Amino acid sequence: MVLDQKHFAVKNPTECCNDISIDIASVVAEIEDELAQLIDSIGFDIIDYQGFNYRNIQDITIGPELKVSQVEIDATGSAPGSGATGPTGATGTDGSSILGPTGSTGPSGITASGSTGPTGNTGPIGPGAGDTGSTGPVGPTGDGDTGSTGPTGATGIGDTGSTGPTGIGETGPTGRDGPTGNTGPAGGPTGDTGSTGPAGPGLWVDNYTFGISFAGSKNFSIKDNGELPGLFGTFSYGGNTLCPIPGTVTDLEVTQGADNCAGFWLVPGMETFCQLNGDNDVLQYGVGCTTYPNMPRYQTVGYNGDDNLFIDGISVSLCEIGRSSPTAARGNVTVKGWSCGVFLEVLAICEVETFGVFENLDLNPLWMILNENTIQNYGIGGSGADGICACCKTERKVIGCKTEQKSNQAICVRVRTTENTIPALTAQFPQYTPEARTISVTLHTASTIESAIILD
Repeated sequence: MVLDQKHFAVKNPTECCNDISIDIASVVAEIEDELAQLIDSIGFDIIDYQGFNYRNIQDITIGPELKVSQVEIDATGSAPGSGATGPTGATGTDGSSILGPTGSTGPSGITASGSTGPTGNTGPIGPGAGDTGSTGPVGPTGDGDTGSTGPTGATGIGDTGSTGPTGIGETGPTGRDGPTGNTGPAGGPTGDTGSTGPAGPGLWVDNYTFGISFAGSKNFSIKDNGELPGLFGTFSYGGNTLCPIPGTVTDLEVTQGADNCAGFWLVPGMETFCQLNGDNDVLQYGVGCTTYPNMPRYQTVGYNGDDNLFIDGISVSLCEIGRSSPTAARGNVTVKGWSCGVFLEVLAICEVETFGVFENLDLNPLWMILNENTIQNYGIGGSGADGICACCKTERKVIGCKTEQKSNQAICVRVRTTENTIPALTAQFPQYTPEARTISVTLHTASTIESAIILD
């Protein structure tokens, strides 16, 4: 048996060659060259089994008309693990139309000594090669060992730990100041002018002062607390507000005195009345008195006003001296205020009625009431220096030449008193008698605009 080269056998070479006297070796070489590629395609195949390669060896035989048949060649032993032989392929188609490849040049023949015979007839083309059989089934998969465990993956990245404590050491010196930066861009355009703010407090102020001083003489004393209200009328007040707002007070009562008098006038600035005889000459200061006809003591405002000039406060000072008893030294007692209650009424008028009456001419007066209920320790007496000053803020009362009411050009102050002496003073000196007293009232005026204090 031969395993490493291709083999074939030629039977009856004389039939193949028509008895032409040609060296059989040349014929064999020519045939081998012609069929080399055919033999290569069917000569052997490779079989793989468990990593070992085996060749399946086949021989062919060429019969009459160069027909090829396969010659089985026994192999010594079978190839380990070789699969079963696949089924025989289907018969190939007629190879008459297929030209086989030109064979390789055969070896040089033996030089013959005879003459060259005639050229033989070309033999018929042999049948075509059959189709290659289908591939046999794949052998069973071997049971390989499980591979070893792969290497461990890279370690993951954990969270960063907290910052460690600051190291110990002195702080380095402060570095030098860097250069001044470039000037920044100019600011935006100027904004719009804001609206005018609210008016401030009174910018222009003025004071109007009124007063009177009652003085005794060598032989006569002033009217006492019972005589004075008997002449000019009296009042009573149960409240405790120093400057109550007219129209909100319900516990104020007034009465007329003798001769239809309704209080007495204070004089602009200050004036003194001295009692020289036993007559009632003091009635010349009375309001609306019929026996002593007289007019208001008012002070005219010399500003336009324009409803922007107003009275907004009252200040008053009161002082009095008296005798503790008819037998005591004259003027041995000083009083904190007056020894009676005092009711002040501020009015702005221009016209008057008969006998100087004006009760219905100013419907918005300002009031100030001084007694033991509105001022602490009012009317008490002693031997030391004493007296009282009081102020209060009031509602605004418009005054001036050009006001809405057209009659607020003149200011005047009317006074009424109580007929009873202050109880605390009576408790101290049951026989107390007043001997002299003074009252001064100042009206605070203000305006927030300049035109109000112009006269045109």
